[in-house]
Amino acid sequence: MLATGMKQHNGKIRYGLDNPQPLSQLRTELVWDGKYDEYGSRRTVDIAGCAMPLQKIETIDDTSITVAVKV
Repeated sequence: MLATGMKQHNGKIRYGLDNPQPLSQLRTELVWDGKYDEYGSRRTVDIAGCAMPLQKIETIDDTSITVAVKV
């Protein structure tokens, strides 16, 4: 027995634009302590008060590349 609006083809449910797969509607959310208050409402975040320093992720040594090319 299929729910209303579900299409079936060769014994399998067909998903498409008019019948999206149920798991495709789920979203992932990062949750941490203090993100929500005791009532489940999202707390406001003061971005100006947050320190977000820029970090150097990667350094490329140009001299070794140019030496390897010249040799």
